[in-house]
Amino acid sequence: MLGFPYHALVQHADLARPPRHLVFLQNYPACWVETFARQGLHRHDPVQLLASRRPGSFAWRDMPRLLQLTAANRQVMNDALRAGLGEGFTVPLHVPGVRSASCSFAVHPGEPLPVDSLLAAEILAHGIFSALFDILLAPRRRAIAHLAPRELECIRLMAQGKTDWEIGTILGLAEETVKTYLKSARERFGVARRTQLALAAVSHGHVSLDELVTWQ
Repeated sequence: MLGFPYHALVQHADLARPPRHLVFLQNYPACWVETFARQGLHRHDPVQLLASRRPGSFAWRDMPRLLQLTAANRQVMNDALRAGLGEGFTVPLHVPGVRSASCSFAVHPGEPLPVDSLLAAEILAHGIFSALFDILLAPRRRAIAHLAPRELECIRLMAQGKTDWEIGTILGLAEETVKTYLKSARERFGVARRTQLALAAVSHGHVSLDELVTWQ
């Protein structure tokens, strides 16, 4: 693919205990995938670590200047090299309310990166992930489209930085009722925290950026 013999479009997670519907499309050497999962190397993988923190793409050879690598980080890359993965290029993929992901392209040890293909690789990574995102989130979007009016009101006020008590006072609801509405909304969006819910609500058009500006 684009001069890269290896590719991996993955959401970041413990492969030994993968969550449901985890995106994991790759053709890395089987021995490396098995070792990565069995030893829980996601905890020390500098590629995933940097991709989870950085919006822009990066070549693996540039990681030492972009991230303070630990001995464990370096060991992961050395083990990957021995397993047959040489130079690589990674595209971080971030969508509000969705588990972090990345798309990596790699060559055999000793081969140079096909630099003329890096832009095409980045465009391809975003295109494929966007298509998968649409497919995987279709059921959730149908559920989100049927948010109750009170849920939407609670989300909008929460996105403005209101506490559950303040939301209840404004809407004439008990604080526990507000908590229930927001818990239901978090479950529909598949997020765990209030900030994630606010960002997901913006990305789905339920809250405007102007409303989010007042977030405290």
